[in-house]
Amino acid sequence: MYSSTSNSHAETLADNFLELKINVPVSKRKTFDFRSDTVTVPTSEMLVSMMSAAVGDDVKNEDPTVHLLEEKIAQLTGKQAALFVCSGTMSNQLAIRTHVTDNYAREVVHQEVILDGRSHLFHYELGGIAFHSACQACPIFPSETTAMLTAELIEKRIYATNDLHTANTSIIALENTLNGMVFALEEIEKIKALATKFNLKMHLDGARLWNASTATGIPMHEYCKHFDSVSLCLSKGLGAPIGSVLVGTKAFIQRAKQYRKAFGGGWRQAGLLAAAGIFAIDQNWPKLKTDHENAHILHRGLVRLGFDVSPPETNMVWPSAKSLGLQFDQIIAEVDSIQNAEGAAGDARVLLEGAGDSMRIVVHIQTPREAIDRLLKLLEKATSSLLQKSSQPLVIGDAPAQTASDVASTAD
Repeated sequence: MYSSTSNSHAETLADNFLELKINVPVSKRKTFDFRSDTVTVPTSEMLVSMMSAAVGDDVKNEDPTVHLLEEKIAQLTGKQAALFVCSGTMSNQLAIRTHVTDNYAREVVHQEVILDGRSHLFHYELGGIAFHSACQACPIFPSETTAMLTAELIEKRIYATNDLHTANTSIIALENTLNGMVFALEEIEKIKALATKFNLKMHLDGARLWNASTATGIPMHEYCKHFDSVSLCLSKGLGAPIGSVLVGTKAFIQRAKQYRKAFGGGWRQAGLLAAAGIFAIDQNWPKLKTDHENAHILHRGLVRLGFDVSPPETNMVWPSAKSLGLQFDQIIAEVDSIQNAEGAAGDARVLLEGAGDSMRIVVHIQTPREAIDRLLKLLEKATSSLLQKSSQPLVIGDAPAQTASDVASTAD
């Protein structure tokens, strides 16, 4: 599909790829990584598709495989055009920068972006909105009764008139999914009506929109039609090694492409990576349903172990250890201690990340059922060990024995 006569050497490499032996040290111990879906690695089949790709200079708009990817995603989302970029952060930042520039034509100079205070765009992009776009970010948090932002909450924070004291609200940026939760389409429609009322742009960080569409059965274009721009990640749940795609109108994407070059994001033979993205959509996207099913299996196992955890909506599970009286710093340290004691010949190593009484566990296309079984067994051993230690009597000098809970209850 991706090969050409000028890339016959790639075809030869692809034919022999699985027989290649590369002298790279590899641990004999299998690893199951639950920290994020960004940890997925290309499969042999994906690598073959990459090595077979027809390539050209994408800065000169001459890479045919990049064209295929961009056309494919533009069609999926119902947008006029698409732009392949190196990361979700770049895609989001290009979108905001391009919208801000377009708003200058309307003489909206001092601008503000309303967004969720928990979002990637606000928390994890190094203040890029201010740095790249000279624009103010306005974080809003949902109420105690809602999991996501609502049109009602957003409308209370819109500044739509030129004022000497406040920046004008010019963009509403949402994220779907957010922390594994699906943004209800009905609420998106209400927010879109609000944006239309106040002449605001709408951007969606849809890094995991693939998961939302899989979970709800709602087509991608049904979500995307309410937004002026959407960023879609290929390297999270879909398992490509790198890349995101920004979609919008032809004029919007043309301007964003200029900013991509200014941001240092122009790349040459990017078709190698675009081929991985095409493979990921065709072969891996259908597997997300299994990821969600595995997340539910994990949820039921965690409940059995005594964790407080809500049923997952997609591929993320968020257990709380409050009900056990433990912290995840302790639990993860104990899990690591158990695994270290097993040695190199032990069962698969599990990687976790968390602190305090909450932890995010992410299931992805390289999380087999055996990984979930292994994780639950380790958590059972770790929590049992920690709870046993916390109930042992403490002897201080000649004082009567006390339990750890007795000491805690008498502390100042």
